[in-house]
Amino acid sequence: MSFSILSTGRALPKKAFTNDDLAAFVDTNDEWIRTRTGIEQRYYCDEETLTDLTLTIEGTNGVLVPFQRSLEIPFESVVEIALGEILSPLYFASVEEIREEKITVSLKKEEKTVLSKEWTVTTLPFDFWQGTQGDIELLASFVRPRLGDCARVQTEIAEQLKKWNVSCEMGGYIGNDKNTVRNVIAALFSTLRKYAILQKTCDISKPVAAGAGVKILAERAASPLELALFACSCLESMGLHPVLLFGDKEITCGVWLYDGCFLDTVSDDVTRLETYVSDGINNLSFFDVMDVYSDKNAAYATSETHFKQKLSAGLYEKFVDVRRCRISKIMSLP
Repeated sequence: MSFSILSTGRALPKKAFTNDDLAAFVDTNDEWIRTRTGIEQRYYCDEETLTDLTLTIEGTNGVLVPFQRSLEIPFESVVEIALGEILSPLYFASVEEIREEKITVSLKKEEKTVLSKEWTVTTLPFDFWQGTQGDIELLASFVRPRLGDCARVQTEIAEQLKKWNVSCEMGGYIGNDKNTVRNVIAALFSTLRKYAILQKTCDISKPVAAGAGVKILAERAASPLELALFACSCLESMGLHPVLLFGDKEITCGVWLYDGCFLDTVSDDVTRLETYVSDGINNLSFFDVMDVYSDKNAAYATSETHFKQKLSAGLYEKFVDVRRCRISKIMSLP
């Protein structure tokens, strides 16, 4: 998160130079200038400059590290200010709910305020996502392959694959064809269903909790967002490349069936995605995350069909490619 100055102030020099003053030096007059240019007077600065200025940036409840800097702005110049690490780590480490804080920027000259501007900002706990109206690619940060339950699920996936007589290298794409990788995500789907997870509600169009993957298996309850993120975490822990897909009210997940990724971290090219999951192409495989819940009874192939039906109905609008996010240095939370 960063801040930038969104507005500026201005001041006129003390000395004014009217059209009549100009007429004393040039063959012209006030009426001639005003009718042709609209100018009545102009100001000039012969020795004035903005010195001894103090810039102060403050936030309520300690949201910002104290910031104050002395400035000098030469005549007809612009000064850029690097704020550095202005957000307070201690504040964000303690935030447990959505808050609104005030940010005030003031510019003083000899203790007199010459400019002041105030903004209201919304701060979120570290395990909250901004929602579909925020920075979408940051959703990949909540795909957390180092969660302890990912290793537990991976062991259960291996056991499920043995029951299906599927030979699989559990280290990513090497040695596995597309059909084998599809069997892995099907085994993940089957494993998660065994936990009889109850559905919690959430509105992903607004800031929302996204870090409950650490307790989904223990509590056996999750929102669709949390469940999709946990499934992606499990897939990434096995060296596979998950993809998150969502609209304003729906979210689900899938996986690349070979070692690939999109060129963009986030895209709204859902038509392209529809081509990639179509029969005969099969570059990606998705399931409907709603079919994982305890009140549903769908096999993986059926859930794939449910997903395609929702995709065709326009319920999904954008997708996040987790592998491309990692390449772009958007890393996971610990």
